[in-house]
Amino acid sequence: MREMVDIAALNSRVKFDKTDVPFEQRTILGDATETGLTRFAGRYLPQYDEHQKKFRKVFEVPFNSSNKWALVIVSFCILSLNLHASR
Repeated sequence: MREMVDIAALNSRVKFDKTDVPFEQRTILGDATETGLTRFAGRYLPQYDEHQKKFRKVFEVPFNSSNKWALVIVSFCILSLNLHASR
């Protein structure tokens, strides 16, 4: 489920009329499919805007009707742990 929410939130090209109001009160500017996916993701991401900032788009090839695919590459930081084997 987590992957579906991430995909719905991070692959969207929607815009909001306002960002200074709670997510559920915003008007979403985008097509019907992306609006629905954004509402779905917003239910499971209490900090939707922070999630967008955390995973910034680095590269994007938008969907188009002749190609029938899209590509989004996002950046994120993975914390590394220093693990030492004990003998």
